[in-house]
Amino acid sequence: MNSIDTKNLRDDDGRMNERVANLERIGEETSMRLGSLERKVDGLARDLAALAETVGKLRIDVAVLTQIVTAQGQQISALTQSVQALTERVSNIEARLAIVETAMATMVTKEYLEKALHGMTWRIIGAITLLTGAVWFASRYNPPYPPLAPAALTAPAASAPLNPPRMP
Repeated sequence: MNSIDTKNLRDDDGRMNERVANLERIGEETSMRLGSLERKVDGLARDLAALAETVGKLRIDVAVLTQIVTAQGQQISALTQSVQALTERVSNIEARLAIVETAMATMVTKEYLEKALHGMTWRIIGAITLLTGAVWFASRYNPPYPPLAPAALTAPAASAPLNPPRMP
């Protein structure tokens, strides 16, 4: 350490060497602290450079995300239009279904139709049986007319009756 010659100084109370030693000690401590601060500032500078690089990457990521969000927004608007079109179609189908349901209320069910056809079938069978019985009865108790002669077909006789007699 360098010491200062204090013999030629005025107002020396004898504590000058002590003060100088104190200042030298403070200088060394300050130098060590300054070195520590410089190392910390260098570390901060490196961290700041890394942070600047990270911010640059984040800006790129934000730009990419903005493009993606814009594309997604366009897709969402297209989907929204599709959903609106489908909603209109569903409402039209619901209206048509309501019309069909009201028409179905007045239509016949399968069971009712089968029952009606069954009843109609037996009516037709009964009518055929009745007609067959009537034809049989008419043929059994009403004999047919006698065959006509060929001359009778060409010219009617003036004295001949209009209805020929029936044979027993």
